[in-house]
Amino acid sequence: MKNTIRISHLGLLESAPLLAAQAHGFFAQEKLEVELHCDLGIAAICGKLSDERIDGACLPAQMPVLLSLGAGVARVPMEPVFVVSTQDMGLVLSPKAAVQEKGRQAPPVLKIGVVGHGSPGCHLVKSWLGSQSGPKPEPVYVSLAASQLVHFFDEGLIDGFCGMDPMPAIARLRGEAVVAAGSATLSPRHPGSVVAVRAELVTDRPGLASALARALQRGREFCANPANHDKVWTLLLSQNPYGHLSEDDRIALVQQFDKSSGNALSSRFETTKKTAGLDAQGARFIELACRAATGISEKHFDFAAEINRLYRAA
Repeated sequence: MKNTIRISHLGLLESAPLLAAQAHGFFAQEKLEVELHCDLGIAAICGKLSDERIDGACLPAQMPVLLSLGAGVARVPMEPVFVVSTQDMGLVLSPKAAVQEKGRQAPPVLKIGVVGHGSPGCHLVKSWLGSQSGPKPEPVYVSLAASQLVHFFDEGLIDGFCGMDPMPAIARLRGEAVVAAGSATLSPRHPGSVVAVRAELVTDRPGLASALARALQRGREFCANPANHDKVWTLLLSQNPYGHLSEDDRIALVQQFDKSSGNALSSRFETTKKTAGLDAQGARFIELACRAATGISEKHFDFAAEINRLYRAA
């Protein structure tokens, strides 16, 4: 039987280890046949997992928990394989929406674009609002494809968005944008995204998960090496979310990201871990992200227990 695995991703920065593992033969060296699919959003990926059109996905780290429990999404038991990135989300607001930071009156409703149910952006928005003084606007989340976030923001259809890198940098390129908060301020080096597969594959295909983890480890190490950054950007900018960018914008994006973030590209991928294990801080971040994404109606779920079951201690 071929060890073929179909993996979806969003084409954002956290996808880079997957793309590197495919482009540089790390999957093939593990005798894995891998098909990568760039999808529009989390909802599309969850639907494909539910009807078994794909075997796994690169998703925000709380999504395997929500899927395994059926918390707000169709239940699909998942097995995390490898954490591919850390601290990779920013809250981008228009200057008008961000005036609360200066003590002025906030709008009654804040329309925030997110890439779908379970986005850690809900946790980021909740934490940012909690840090502000005075009346708090009511956040209304608008589910969008990753490629739509900046366009809807530019057109004034949303007040802001929570986007994984490099979407905040693109927003700064295209016009006035305030990065009001970053997920690293909530939990330094928290788990960003994880590659997970449907749980039955781990049982049905012995050795598949460990082989996939080894290939992804090499992909992550490739992306962490500053000497490979140009190759990483080339792989990333060929994906769907960046089809609208001109060549000048692509060049400016890379320059802006490197200039404003220093060695941030490498820091997203540096790790000594070779498993999907978490420390206590990482587990707590995922639990809070799960609760923010599902709300009070899902408070009966024991997220902490499911996190402990799925993610081994670091």
